[in-house]
Amino acid sequence: MKRKHIIFAAGLVTGLVILSGVSALATGYKFGPLPFSAGISQPGEDSGSESKIEEVKRSIVDLLQKNMELSNLTKNEQQSIGLDPENELAISLQNGLRSVWVESLADKTFDEIVTLYKNENGQGPEFTWDSVQLEVTDWQGVVVSKGSASARFVSHFVYTSNGRSAPDQETQWEVNLTRNSTAGVWLIASRKGADLEDH
Repeated sequence: MKRKHIIFAAGLVTGLVILSGVSALATGYKFGPLPFSAGISQPGEDSGSESKIEEVKRSIVDLLQKNMELSNLTKNEQQSIGLDPENELAISLQNGLRSVWVESLADKTFDEIVTLYKNENGQGPEFTWDSVQLEVTDWQGVVVSKGSASARFVSHFVYTSNGRSAPDQETQWEVNLTRNSTAGVWLIASRKGADLEDH
């Protein structure tokens, strides 16, 4: 199973991509978005109350940043999850995925991650950094209804390691969210992206 074809929560592992701008950092790789949309989409209009639109924007940033943080695992941690998907570390990862993605997608992704780490047996690339920050450079339309929302925006991650920071590529995202009424939180139902450097 090739890493670039694995979906880490439709984006957590989804497509391992070399970080051209972060090669100097300890990671060298990141979990990137695949499949990419066919091309860049045109900006849309906001729809919904201003307070709900701002809430969705904050949720998207928090969710995608947490999603990336979940992939910050050493080789030993990856091996541990692959060998025992019911240990404390694996359960923590699964719960983390469920706090970002709708449960069905989170669990499907978790199973794929376990298979990947089991096959690699601690020999895969290590993706670690001190901190990561999602920076949105352009919101291009947020639509909010009672139980769902969608957004289009351009963003990049900034990785910091050993006191040095570097951004990855600018990506235009289209994200769909579902409101978990019981927990009162938004969860990602799907996302797709197009690297702006490719267009």
